[in-house]
Amino acid sequence: MSIAARMTRTIAAIAMAVLAASVLAIVLQSQFVLAGLRGLGAPIGVTASLRFILGDIAGMISTYGIALGPTFLIAFAVAGWLRPRTPVPRAMAFAIAGGAGIVVLLTGDLLYEGHHWIAGSRGWAGMGCQFLAGAAGGLVFAGLTRPKTRQAGRATPM
Repeated sequence: MSIAARMTRTIAAIAMAVLAASVLAIVLQSQFVLAGLRGLGAPIGVTASLRFILGDIAGMISTYGIALGPTFLIAFAVAGWLRPRTPVPRAMAFAIAGGAGIVVLLTGDLLYEGHHWIAGSRGWAGMGCQFLAGAAGGLVFAGLTRPKTRQAGRATPM
C-alpha cells in the first residue's frame, strides 16, 4: 500500500473514530443530564428524552468533533508508537488511548476553564462513561486500520 493510501486510510479512520466517539459521548452525557432532571422530579417521557438527545447531538457534535480530532490524532499516534514496545493487544492499546484522550481533554478543559463543558462528565460515573466512549472510538480506529493479511497469514507492515 502506498504512503498516500495509508495516510488517507488513517485520516478516514480517525474521522470515523471521532464521529463514533462523539455521538456515543453525547448520548451518554445526555443520559446523565436527564437522570439529574428526573432526580429533581421533572416528568420527562420517552419522546422528550429522544428529542433532548437528538438536540444535544445536533448542538454538540461539531464542538466535540473539533476537540476530539486533535485529541485522537495525538492519542493514537502515541498508542501506535508504544504498542510494539508493550505486550498490550493492538485493539486494547487504541481503546485505552481513545478513552485516556477524552479524559485528558475534559480534565484539561476543567482545569483551564474552571468548569465542565460536558455536563454529564462531572462525576466519576459520567467521566467513566466518557472514557468508554473514547475507548469505543479507539476500537473503531483499530478496526479500520487493522493490517491486511497476506495469503501466508502474515500481516503486512503498517
